[in-house]
Amino acid sequence: TCMDRQPASSGESLPEPGATPTAQPAPAAAANGGAAAVPDRRGWLFTMTILALVVLIPPVVVLLPLAPGRDDEVLIEAENYVEGNLMRQDHAYGAGVVIDGGRRPAFAVYTMHMPRSGEYEVSARYAAGMARPVNLFLDGTRIAQAFSEPTGGWYPADQRVVVVKRHLSLSQGEHLFRLDADGPPPHLDWFRFRLVREREEPAG
Repeated sequence: TCMDRQPASSGESLPEPGATPTAQPAPAAAANGGAAAVPDRRGWLFTMTILALVVLIPPVVVLLPLAPGRDDEVLIEAENYVEGNLMRQDHAYGAGVVIDGGRRPAFAVYTMHMPRSGEYEVSARYAAGMARPVNLFLDGTRIAQAFSEPTGGWYPADQRVVVVKRHLSLSQGEHLFRLDADGPPPHLDWFRFRLVREREEPAG
């Protein structure tokens, strides 16, 4: 005997035995050419490729001499010391120039912030009618003796720019710069620290 056939749960009746199945409609054709639409994955693949390159390829750092830029040098005006006994006003040797204040040892201390780590060239502008050597210190370490050569006079027209240290390794951040003289110092206008080669700090 044949078992009774139950209707489908959706409410549609099952085809009668021996009936020809009804063909299902074909997928709608794409409007642009009659072919079925296929998702375009090129954009997704391109995005994933870029992300993989960013994650997997480490950055390459090349240390090269730098072109001049605003953050490649630090200029210290001689009159802007935070501690010292030099005379920075009430004299006739030029605005912004410091001269001997009459006390010994003569000294001045400056704070400075270095924007980058690397090798710096240190220069200064000064005037002196005779040799007036000065010892220069960075963070308590003597780095140079300077101003042993006279410039021909004491006034701004006699000022000369000299390099006092060609290569000075400095780390990014705060530093103390100091000058000391057993005798009278020259007439000082400024000191300049110019970055000539950048250095990458080790991680951690």
